[in-house]
Amino acid sequence: MIYQFLRWYARYGIKFFYKNVFIFRETKIDNNTPAIFSSNHPAGFYEAIILTTIFKKPIYFLVRSDYVNIPIFKWFFSIIRLLPIYRQSEGLNNVKKNNEVFSEINNSLKKNAFIGIYPEGTSKYQFKLNPLKKGIARIATGALNAGIKLLKIIPVSFNFSQPDKFRSFLCIYLGEELNLNPAMLQDKKDNVFIKELSSNINERMNQVNINISDIDKQNIFSKLQIILINNELNHKKINAYEENSVLPKQIKAYSQLIEEMNDSQFSKLQKDVLSYFNILNKEKTNDLSVIQNNINIFNAISLVLGFPLFIIGIMLNILPILPAIFIVKKYTKVYEYKAVLKVLISQFIYAIYFIIILIFGIIYFKFAGLVFILLPVMAWYSLKYYDMMTDYINSYRYNKSDKKDQMLQTRNQIIELIS
Repeated sequence: MIYQFLRWYARYGIKFFYKNVFIFRETKIDNNTPAIFSSNHPAGFYEAIILTTIFKKPIYFLVRSDYVNIPIFKWFFSIIRLLPIYRQSEGLNNVKKNNEVFSEINNSLKKNAFIGIYPEGTSKYQFKLNPLKKGIARIATGALNAGIKLLKIIPVSFNFSQPDKFRSFLCIYLGEELNLNPAMLQDKKDNVFIKELSSNINERMNQVNINISDIDKQNIFSKLQIILINNELNHKKINAYEENSVLPKQIKAYSQLIEEMNDSQFSKLQKDVLSYFNILNKEKTNDLSVIQNNINIFNAISLVLGFPLFIIGIMLNILPILPAIFIVKKYTKVYEYKAVLKVLISQFIYAIYFIIILIFGIIYFKFAGLVFILLPVMAWYSLKYYDMMTDYINSYRYNKSDKKDQMLQTRNQIIELIS
């Protein structure tokens, strides 16, 4: 019950922080078969939380023990099914505790559980996979030896446009399943099977993940995918959680195109992309405004009439968010953990704030105090108003710019180069 509520609450926070989440599945995942999700790791432990909001079935994620065992968060992490993995640097006695964790994993898999693992072993925001460790292959081999008749390994890619930026984008790509059974172990030593399986997992991970080797190409791709996402937003109405989007797969294909470009081809693309975004920055507008005009009478009237409610919504809901921003800015030095801590701390403080405001409202205003139950609704309204307002302002700046033709022409040139 608590898990289902936290799952819903986490999904609300993700939809609030990210403007759109695009999800693509190669195949439908069977809830009645045990599975291990092999995920890349660009955003702290946020991937684990996000993945639990996609599936109703709980996912047990393996994360570093020093995070899971933080006293103030230990209860919360146990509720959301985060399991500790101990490293050799933490001491031999602690490493022995992994045997208990692996035993718990095998017992869970026998009950058709979902397990999540970060095979890179470290969190780094980049458009490239780090070398994968063999831990996931060892766990899968141990599960097969423990009597699991069928086990699926599902590669997962999390591609954040900008992990810690408010109202940015997220693409999730769940790839083709790798099916394992005990018969595969016959006539093979475990270490040989682990090596072969690690190679197969690595291949599957590369099929779904952005994997650009050159740092300059990574930087250009980070800008280019904004153009690709905005093309999708311009063609049709997109839900905050777009469950059946082909966009993650398309973006992966474009990343491969950039990776395979020769120096001459990439040099031309780089020049156009940098020029395009430099103009956007100077004109204080954005890419979506170049292809989507949000200036119309309906939006203008909506912004004027809705402004008082927007201000009220901001004033009533901003207080719990400010401490989270301050805490993360002051104490979080690792970029990969900024987004998840901003959202989690904000949601934690907001839950307490909401309860206090509601109780005091009922005490002082009696039945009329129940109006404070609408606080989250006001927050959601203010968010949608903010999106409309920023889109309108950016469209206004674009239309008033004397470089709008140049922007559109350069954008079209970029599209031609990658088509």
